[in-house]
Amino acid sequence: MWGDNKQKVRCVRVVYEHLDELTPKGQKGMIGGMFLARLYRWSNVLPKRGLEYWYEYFIASYERNGQLKPAKCSAIKTAKGQIAKLDNSEDKQQQADFNEKIDMLLKKHMIEQQYMDEQEKEAVNF
Repeated sequence: MWGDNKQKVRCVRVVYEHLDELTPKGQKGMIGGMFLARLYRWSNVLPKRGLEYWYEYFIASYERNGQLKPAKCSAIKTAKGQIAKLDNSEDKQQQADFNEKIDMLLKKHMIEQQYMDEQEKEAVNF
């Protein structure tokens, strides 16, 4: 879904594994469609991969550690429609706020690239 971009894959995995820490907005015990629509946009999936494919990947990744129940794919499509109706500046501001929260989560849990490179070398030379 991200081509050869290993760094993006690492970031996405970290975020999906620790997503509950952000206490996503939605119904009680659920992750709402709007939150997932913003997450989909942040994930920056390659254009040839669609929302449904990403949703399957997200569910598989999230369910390992996640406690909340994600909204259905149809709720995400509805939220994407609501986002499209927003004023461009309002949409950009909301996405920027969302991205900032995600970045803080990444900084908290992401292993530094140098350490990751050392681990890869150790694994290859094992």
